[in-house]
Amino acid sequence: MKTKKTPPKIKKFKVLEKLKKLKLKNRTATAKELELLYKGLHVKYCRNLEDNILNDSYIIANLQKTIHFHQKSLDENKKGIATLVDKYEDRVTELEEQLQECNSKRADITRAYNGLHTLGKFAEEQGIDIKTASEELPESEKNKYKFSQKHTVLESGKVKHSYTLKPKKNGEGK
Repeated sequence: MKTKKTPPKIKKFKVLEKLKKLKLKNRTATAKELELLYKGLHVKYCRNLEDNILNDSYIIANLQKTIHFHQKSLDENKKGIATLVDKYEDRVTELEEQLQECNSKRADITRAYNGLHTLGKFAEEQGIDIKTASEELPESEKNKYKFSQKHTVLESGKVKHSYTLKPKKNGEGK
């Protein structure tokens, strides 16, 4: 079913409807009565507007409380995020330092290996059998000698290798 929309009522007709409700049959209202009726309707209209404004002000106050609550939550979250970012950056710095230390150790180990490899090649060129000679070396007798090695990188980029073998004193290194 289609319902017919009635056009909005004009103020003049609203006033006439109010008069009909007063049950004044054929009597016509005077200008003063119409003016009083119009003012009464206008006052009622203004009161409705005031009520609407008051309701809207309550709604706005509640929305402001909600906004304040959410803003507070956002601020707390920002602080938490800042703390996490600081911890993350500290951890990244620690890991970068560990990586640099590991790279340094790897380079030292590589230098030591290259030095020993060069020493082994030199020994083979001199006609020394490394496998049998390594069994006869003093360091093969455990805890009898103190073996140390040092590798220094020169300005030219070459590496200087030095090896030391010292007999251990009594009670040392047991």
